[in-house]
Amino acid sequence: MRGKSIVASCLAAVLVVATIPGTAQAAAGHARIEGTGSSFAGNALNDWVARAQLQGLPADYTPTGSATGRRDFAAVANDFGVSDLPFRGRDPRTNQIDDAQGRPYAYAPLVAGAVAFPYQVRIGGVMVRDLRLSGLTLARIFLGQITNWNDPQITADNAGRKLPSLSIIVVVHSEASGATAQLTAYLAKQYPILWQQYYGTSAWTEYFPTTPNTGTRPRAYAVNGSDGVMNTVSAGSSNGAIGYTENSYALGAGYPVAKVGNAAGYFIAPAPLNVSLSLTRATLNPDLTVNLDGVYASEDPRVYPLSGYTYLILPTGNDARMTTEKRQTMVDFFAYTACGGQHSVGSMGYAPLPLNLVRAQFDQLRTLHDIDPAVDVSTLDPAHCNNPTFSTGDVARDRLGEIVPMPPGADAGVPGAVPALAQNDTAPCAGEVSIRVTLGTRVSLTQVDPATPGGHPAQAIDPTGHRHAWVFQGDLAGVAVVDTRPVQPGWTVTGQATDMVNGTTTVAAGNLGWSPVLVRAGSDAEGAVTAGPAVRPALQTATSPGLAEAGVLAGAPRGAGLGVQHVAATVHLWMPDTSPRGRYTGTLTLTLISA
Repeated sequence: MRGKSIVASCLAAVLVVATIPGTAQAAAGHARIEGTGSSFAGNALNDWVARAQLQGLPADYTPTGSATGRRDFAAVANDFGVSDLPFRGRDPRTNQIDDAQGRPYAYAPLVAGAVAFPYQVRIGGVMVRDLRLSGLTLARIFLGQITNWNDPQITADNAGRKLPSLSIIVVVHSEASGATAQLTAYLAKQYPILWQQYYGTSAWTEYFPTTPNTGTRPRAYAVNGSDGVMNTVSAGSSNGAIGYTENSYALGAGYPVAKVGNAAGYFIAPAPLNVSLSLTRATLNPDLTVNLDGVYASEDPRVYPLSGYTYLILPTGNDARMTTEKRQTMVDFFAYTACGGQHSVGSMGYAPLPLNLVRAQFDQLRTLHDIDPAVDVSTLDPAHCNNPTFSTGDVARDRLGEIVPMPPGADAGVPGAVPALAQNDTAPCAGEVSIRVTLGTRVSLTQVDPATPGGHPAQAIDPTGHRHAWVFQGDLAGVAVVDTRPVQPGWTVTGQATDMVNGTTTVAAGNLGWSPVLVRAGSDAEGAVTAGPAVRPALQTATSPGLAEAGVLAGAPRGAGLGVQHVAATVHLWMPDTSPRGRYTGTLTLTLISA
């Protein structure tokens, strides 16, 4: 295929031929724990619950909403709560009591994410996908001062590219919302005069004010829930709409979100690792509630300013629901979620917890041992935590500064340096194609049970049939191709592996293979995008080169591929069963080939 080849990302595929970290049963044993609360965190929690149950950690979670989760905790109706907000003392709208009713608790960071701004702006029927909005522009849009997409301030944000005359439809949450709380806290801190003029007070609120204190409102809709926001923004009659919601919902709906201007003058998308890096600038109050002033003010050009996290409400007393076994499950379950569980969150629109927040969570979980000395807290060790944002070993070390790229021009100290956008009132932009690897770190391969037929098969290259292989597999996730070129020239993504090495022992790259798939959730690519063919390891099929040669992960022919296409693969490794146990590491390079 003719075209330009771009090496997009490197993923180290890590193999551990040993007990999977976090699966060992503590001496206290385990008992099922039940949580309720944040719907924002629901997708992440339910994914973790399903994965952890395979490791013998019984847990259930029901996304009833943050307010209900807090009420359930106060009524001792759950084992743990999850909330986008801390207890308020009293609900400012309903006047209902909102506290723990005497049940001892501690807050801990749990699910990191961002408030995103999905929009629908179409020019000649083609969606604009590269919108940039400064914080001041967002404030003036949501506070009713900018009402048309051709406003000069929007034009300035987009490097002189003027959008057509089109009324802005503002979509806000009608219910108590963590996203509303985070947005209004940002407005109150960064644009206090505008916010006070609109709201009449400097306080943030979880209910977006639908009746301003002064001035006029934009054309707006107040709708219930994140799904309601996305359904309204994406409706066929909503050209010109912009809303705010948790990034996971925008990703799931496949809609573009605005890049938001930060304090350094750069326009940044809510990419998972950018959100993670942003939260290293957060400071924690003594009770572990978060102060995001440092995120808002950070002059690191990679920061996404509306980053935040959801709270775990952890019981720290001897109430009727708690037992030693439940506390042990709490420790081991949340240790898993903070470590290995963080590898799956990026593909769902969340962000992995950075090292500072993992340490804060572990500090709170250790109090369960103080309450009940029979609880084993040995799993709460960041130095042995398989989290994609930091390295492990003798001491955990933050890696975000290494794996989050600087924006173009950042190292030259040029704020906002991005390619110029076309200055055209009617035509959509020429666009670009890129590959995004959400977590940009590693694929962990775990052993298939050798007691099963597929876990200890005969090696295909052994003519005697006496030698067998160990089989390992893991998921390559969080990979997407984003194509905004209306001409749709097509693209292909390939992958090629290096040998897997453990000290002086090498397993040839040909013994790696994969089974590619297209991920439908969050994808909106047009035309006949296809997953690549399965590649078998050489020890499984003697004539296969495995991934020692480039294999196709996915492709879009000419006339297809416009939009976002998420791709994934199950990665397979066969290795001789005479290989020594240990940690084998190799590199899988993904290459985007575009016309």
